[in-house]
Amino acid sequence: MATPNTPIEPGSWGAVDESEIPTRRDLEAPKPTSSKDLVACYNLFQQEFPGDYRVVYSPCCAYNVSPSMSFPNSRVVYVDLDQKAMATLGTAGYEAHCEDAIRFSPNEPIDVAIILNPSVRGADLVRNLKPGGYVLCNDYHGTATGFRDDTEFEFVGIIIPTRDHQYVADRENLEECWQEVATEEEFKSARFTWGGANYLMAALIVRAVTGKEENVLAEYRKIIEIARKQEQERNAAFVSKNPDAAGWMLSDSDILMFGNDPIPTKLPRKKGTVDDIFIFRKKSS
Repeated sequence: MATPNTPIEPGSWGAVDESEIPTRRDLEAPKPTSSKDLVACYNLFQQEFPGDYRVVYSPCCAYNVSPSMSFPNSRVVYVDLDQKAMATLGTAGYEAHCEDAIRFSPNEPIDVAIILNPSVRGADLVRNLKPGGYVLCNDYHGTATGFRDDTEFEFVGIIIPTRDHQYVADRENLEECWQEVATEEEFKSARFTWGGANYLMAALIVRAVTGKEENVLAEYRKIIEIARKQEQERNAAFVSKNPDAAGWMLSDSDILMFGNDPIPTKLPRKKGTVDDIFIFRKKSS
């Protein structure tokens, strides 16, 4: 086979070694995956909250086996309805169960539950979490918000990335994780989050709508309120003609139309984003 420095003679391409060409099956064959960022977060969790974590539970996991990299001495249990994913993990030697994660239960109490991007309510996945056990989750589908509102759990920390691509555990002023930015400087310095407003985009919208370049946060909030009122008026008009729609019409949305242009309504939080790892501890009864 020709090397990168060897010219290919006319007609010689057919002589390529076909064994070196990946087949479609090779390209499509799924494999267990891990994320160095998630592994770093789970390792940091154990440094901040050391304990004897015998059982680690990872429902709705797909092919991700990052927990096994961080908890090598624990029983790590993976559960997902994806039969192909669970078969792949099982063949690779992981404990994997193709079952409904809401109904599945390990045969012993859970010490740590890792829940990322579930399509169901987080609390329904951790009924076997022992008192004093931990939940590690993100808030992409409102999972962390659900645990925050659950009186059985206490919010004890958040793991966030630094500017030099490291991770730190923050345990101070955790209420700020659910407070919107309140000042222009907080808005400017807020981290990017998918689906939410950011300062640069808001500044462009404010300038396009009002011609102003200052007080971006205050002006953008005014635009959101106008867009929200416009949506309420459109919805009311639609329901008046289609009464059956009243039960399923959204009262608010993360994206609203301002005129003909969509604008995000979710402002950044003072601390953290939906992609960070939130740490909750189940209260002792």
